[in-house]
Amino acid sequence: MIEGKAHGLGLPASSARIAVRRIPWQVAQQLLLYVFSVDSKGKVTKYSWRELQKVQTP
Repeated sequence: MIEGKAHGLGLPASSARIAVRRIPWQVAQQLLLYVFSVDSKGKVTKYSWRELQKVQTP
């Protein structure tokens, strides 16, 4: 288990889609980085490094 402080990046849904594709999942894992996507209705979706890995792995 990785220990340390977690970091989050809150973005509108359109920008979050780009961030999920472009932020390397390995970096997100090392930094304990989460991407939070907020849609126009205010619904928040959290993406961890595991979700980034699924999106980025062919």
